Amino acid sequence: MKVNAFNSYEAYGSHASFKRRLKQYEKNLCKNDIENGLKSLNKTMTIILPTNCSPSMATKDVGIGQPYSTSSNIMLYPFLSGWGYTSQQRQPSGLGKPSDASPYVSNSSAYNSAIVDLEKLTTPDMGSILSKKTYKDIVNNNPKKGMGVSSYSYNVHASKKALDEAYKTFITKKDNISSLDETEQKAIKKLDKEFKMFKKTHGQEQEKNALYSILSDIHGNDYWPNWDSTVDKNLYSCHCPLEYRNERISELKENHKDEIESFLFSQMLAKKTLDEGQKTLEQDGIKEIGDIPVAFSDAEVWGNKDLFLSDMRMGCKEPWNNDPQRWGFFVLDPEKLFNNDGTLGDAGKFLYKKYERAFKENKGGVRIDHIVGLMDPYVYDDKNWHHQGRLYSELYPGVNGDNYERILKDIVLKAANEAGLNSSNIIAEDLGYMPNNTKETLNNLGIGGICVTQWMNGHDIWHAPRNNAIMVSNHDTASAAELYPNKDERKNKFIELFSSGAKNLQIFWTDMMGIRERYNMPGKTGDENWSLRLTPDFEDVYYKKLEENDALNIPEVIYEANKRRNPNFDEQNIELASSLKHWASVLKEKE
Repeated sequence: MKVNAFNSYEAYGSHASFKRRLKQYEKNLCKNDIENGLKSLNKTMTIILPTNCSPSMATKDVGIGQPYSTSSNIMLYPFLSGWGYTSQQRQPSGLGKPSDASPYVSNSSAYNSAIVDLEKLTTPDMGSILSKKTYKDIVNNNPKKGMGVSSYSYNVHASKKALDEAYKTFITKKDNISSLDETEQKAIKKLDKEFKMFKKTHGQEQEKNALYSILSDIHGNDYWPNWDSTVDKNLYSCHCPLEYRNERISELKENHKDEIESFLFSQMLAKKTLDEGQKTLEQDGIKEIGDIPVAFSDAEVWGNKDLFLSDMRMGCKEPWNNDPQRWGFFVLDPEKLFNNDGTLGDAGKFLYKKYERAFKENKGGVRIDHIVGLMDPYVYDDKNWHHQGRLYSELYPGVNGDNYERILKDIVLKAANEAGLNSSNIIAEDLGYMPNNTKETLNNLGIGGICVTQWMNGHDIWHAPRNNAIMVSNHDTASAAELYPNKDERKNKFIELFSSGAKNLQIFWTDMMGIRERYNMPGKTGDENWSLRLTPDFEDVYYKKLEENDALNIPEVIYEANKRRNPNFDEQNIELASSLKHWASVLKEKE
């Protein structure tokens, strides 16, 4: 079947002498041909680009990437859209753990205040609640500025200091509003209204998170099982007598009122940033795909302790390995998921709320980490490792349905439907061992899994399940450049990817850029892990890498993939084939 396309080659006529970096009208023509090439393959293309990897202009770099900043809006999203990406898969979006840069230990019940554009807080439209000096000092003192890596610990402390200042300035200006000019008066009144509404709708939940942050500082540790106080460990648990609980909470709220209010204010700013940023993102035609870890954060467990089993922890076990992985993750109490009448129990409501927020915030869908952890996880007794087994098929049979689908159907899919999405918007991380008939259940529900081509042979890649997401690498693997140092072999792996049977193509951002370094080394902690990010000149770097045949030449692999899927592609799509070959050649030209 012929696909309509602009004849981009004819658009240039005999003009062969132009720089490899495309001009705007050239970008538009190339984008159109890429889109038609993907349409011919019946593929969609997603960039896997964690939030912290976003680029920043040198004069705006606060230590980590910010997805809704001026830098991202100007540099990143037009770039991604121009190369045919229609969605961006991000990292888990919760509030980061100060002691660990991994986004997979973040608190998904709190908003990630690191996304707040601090520069915007210095403007009159935001009431000038942050001084320009503070902002400039944060940028100037960033130890990793312009280096292509995040400075996570630095940002944690610097952004908290800035947001505390913003709150104090907001209160001062609100109390002296008549002394402000008209623009700032309007901004402060608006912020005051938004803050009151936020506390009304989110205050109770975020107050818990504020108290957890305060108690972490008091105990010098952000892992509650290591706290000295039994009361503080069980502050929201039936194991703490009600009178002790109320007394301690009242004491904390009285002694740390300003800290709690400042935390809530930063949460309001984070949600405001998220809501406004998503609208801007949609203008570039990019939808967000969220990521939900299988583990619950320390703060989530602490604030809802009675919903979790006290003794059992989640891990991973394959039948061919006698030594299971003991992850130490808390698991929800199966007996509190559903009531006898089929309605959601307290644990079920808690889980539903988690997915409800994820689907509402991510119009492109959600990736669910370690899907078997929802369906039928391997669990073990934290003190007696001999007490172990599959949670629903062995220890609590029938709770999650005979085919382990009840949580998916009554919680996950229901939350997706409520947000206007369906099973096709779910990516199930189903790598590794899947017990019993869990794979079949996912297929029956229309939920796609994940294919990573480095672990597959050519035949299986060609026949990959249609509704799966498929990729060469991801955040847990080596980059394509490290896996395939030979450039021709690497190009063939991407042609193989684009010609696969799966519809949803996912490109990890380092593979797009031809970067060899690894983003994450599983099991490794510290600021150097999870730190790699795009440099301010990333687009120049990309074009240079294309010239060296090192980066992903998208028109080239789309053309070659179409030829593999359809040997008559050139004859049936003369204009499109000619244009794609043209762009593939242009992107390799020297400056």
